[in-house]
Formats: sequence, C-alpha cells, structure tokens
Amino acid sequence: MGSTKVEILTNKVKTPKFNKNLGIMANGEDNAYPQVNEDAVNGSITAKSCAELMTSYIVGRGFGDSLNEIIVNKKKGTTLLKLATDIAESIVIHRGFYIHVNVNLGGAVTSMDVIPFTDGRLGKFDDEKYNNKILVCDDWLDTKKAKKAHTFDVYNELTDVIEKQIENAGGVDSYKGQVLYFKLGNYSYPLSRIHACFEDTISESKASIY
Repeated sequence: MGSTKVEILTNKVKTPKFNKNLGIMANGEDNAYPQVNEDAVNGSITAKSCAELMTSYIVGRGFGDSLNEIIVNKKKGTTLLKLATDIAESIVIHRGFYIHVNVNLGGAVTSMDVIPFTDGRLGKFDDEKYNNKILVCDDWLDTKKAKKAHTFDVYNELTDVIEKQIENAGGVDSYKGQVLYFKLGNYSYPLSRIHACFEDTISESKASIY
C-alpha cells in the first residue's frame, strides 16, 4: 500500500532537508507545512472554532490588569497581553512559536514581538543537529522574497554572546536582535495540532464550498 498524505507529511517534518538555495531546513513538503496547516484550520469551521476556544482558554485573563497593559514593543504598541495572545494562537495551531527579541549592549531586552510561525525557518544544522540562525520571510513560496529572507541569531541571554553577535553585525545599529524559537515534541519542527486529522479538516473545508 502507498503512503497516506498524513504519513508523507510526517516524514517530511520529522526529517527536514537542507535547502541549499535558501539556506534553511525546509519545513515539510515544498517547505509549506506551516502555511498548509494554517490554511486548513482557517478553512474549517470546526477546527477554527476549536482553535479560538483553546487560545481563549490558554490566555484566560492574562497576567492581571496592571501587567496586561505593559508595552513590550513601543513601535507597534504591543502589550504583554497581545504578546501572550499571539503566542497562544501559534501554540494552538502549530505547537510552536518564534519571538523576535531586541536587546541593548548590556543584554537587556528592549522589545519583543511574535513572528508568524509560517514565516520562520531554521538555519542549517551542524553535525550535532544544532543551528544558530533563524531565517524569516513572509512568503517562502516566492523565490525572490525567500532569497532575501532576514537572518537572525538564535536567542541567547549571555552578555558575552550578545556582545559577540553585535560585533559580528558591525555594531549595535546594524544588529537585528535575536529570535527565540520554541516547539513541542521531539522533531526539529513541531507537528501541527491538526496533523492527525488533516484530511478531515480539508474535507470539511471542501464540503462547505460544494
């Protein structure tokens, strides 16, 4: 018997291949796994409703009125509650998240912002399956855009590491900050929350159309 769509998706995520052209570890078939799953959830009434309910459950009332309004990104006006909500939404659908962290020369965090999970990719692994770069692009299927993806250092709170990163970037004004990557599960990229019922989710979406 041939492999099912779910089995193919699983294998592509479990063993990501290095895309030399883009300098990333591809996430799923055609490097589109996160987007395919997010589109599937948004197209399914059941999956979308479940995702919204679970996100609401995770966030609850946040951290309390005084903490919720703390601004964590002045440029975008992002509050701590909004940051938590964005993290929860990413965790619910993708079981992982990326946070862009800006720091100063002293290593103190000056701003935080959640990067859409569909936009993040891991850089090349070394022999110990470790990577120290995260690449970000808002459309990995657009080759021209993908080749111009922004490259960030992986999050590290050690002051000497931050100082070295800033030095390598050519100074603090050229430094792009770091990206904190978190995922659930044992694979390099997490399996989506709807992975096991992917076909059912797609079927519901198509049923609504027809």
